[in-house]
Amino acid sequence: MPRGFGNSSGQIITGGCDLASVAQKNSDDIRVITKTITTLSVINSQNIVTAGISFGGWLQMAMGTRPLPGTKAQILFYPIMHESDCPDDSKPLTDGAGKFGKATNLPTLWVQGDNDSSASATLWKAIYSLYETGNPITTLINIGIFGRDSHDLLDDPDGLSPWIKQADAFLKKSGLPGDVLTPAYLPVLPPLASGLGSIDDFTILPQQNDLMRQAYRTFLSKQAPRAFVTGDNVAVIGTVTIDPIGQALSSCRAATTNCQLYAYNDRVVWSGPGAQATVPESLIIPSGKTAGIFYSAIRTDCTARYLPALHILEKPQHGTATVVAKVMSHPGYTGLLAKCNAQYVKGSGIQYQPDAGYRGTDQMVIGKQNSETPNDVDKKIIYRITVK
Repeated sequence: MPRGFGNSSGQIITGGCDLASVAQKNSDDIRVITKTITTLSVINSQNIVTAGISFGGWLQMAMGTRPLPGTKAQILFYPIMHESDCPDDSKPLTDGAGKFGKATNLPTLWVQGDNDSSASATLWKAIYSLYETGNPITTLINIGIFGRDSHDLLDDPDGLSPWIKQADAFLKKSGLPGDVLTPAYLPVLPPLASGLGSIDDFTILPQQNDLMRQAYRTFLSKQAPRAFVTGDNVAVIGTVTIDPIGQALSSCRAATTNCQLYAYNDRVVWSGPGAQATVPESLIIPSGKTAGIFYSAIRTDCTARYLPALHILEKPQHGTATVVAKVMSHPGYTGLLAKCNAQYVKGSGIQYQPDAGYRGTDQMVIGKQNSETPNDVDKKIIYRITVK
């Protein structure tokens, strides 16, 4: 960044309505910093792409007129500049863009939206037109209307999908890498609406209890980007702009199990219980033996949050099934709760006893309490049993 920005030392460079000159002087600072970075051994100084956002995009236009050796392309995200002592900056912006375009031959990708609070569609299109006239190897991605303000495009993971694939193709065409090498650097990308219902419909929440409804009211009061994740008797709201879904899922998994994304921004993305109304499980036991099925709901310290109520919904045809309301056993968790598998924890169970002498297949369906609120809808589990 140039001097004076981001709590850096020095005075911010200004220049009235000579916006092109301001950009050139500020870009000199960025050029010095970037040149220093290219001397690092981990940097491939022959494969450089530079980019700028908003005011940084305006400076990148200037930097593109004198790119560092090895620079193969540049990306401009809604480039713009406004000076408080320049009341009418339309002509300085268009004139400056025209000069910058004529002075560069860098392949350029320009990403812009129509509802940009810093540049009307009329203004940014005029700026782009003069720049592209001077630099015809410029590609425009017009994302149209984005959220409340397209100037916030990169503040929301939803803002990646309108341009990221085209940017990858642009980089490859420019002789640069265009594949994702480290997915951890990217946020969890939000899915599309599932079509289950509207964002303000409380009746389709995965768990119908006061805790869930209050958490969802809080979620709806938040500004985008926002994510609503539910788990067993837990709801988490993600509002970190760079990765709200990842933040919410991580927090949920640290506290409970069965975490899933329910809603993102203005849409429900959960498919509903119908898609997984019956969860299949398999059970293999020797003839004449009894099999035990164990369920628990525990905290991260391995103590019981509640004892899941179990119900036989469909009895087996070739044996008997009995609910055991309280039992101690070793669980079989993965992830954060796997540490509890080595000790006995409290839970509930079902014992299955095949008929004497029977060998073959059997089946039963059970209902399992899925949250701490007893009135919530049970999880329906079908056991396909093989008796050998």
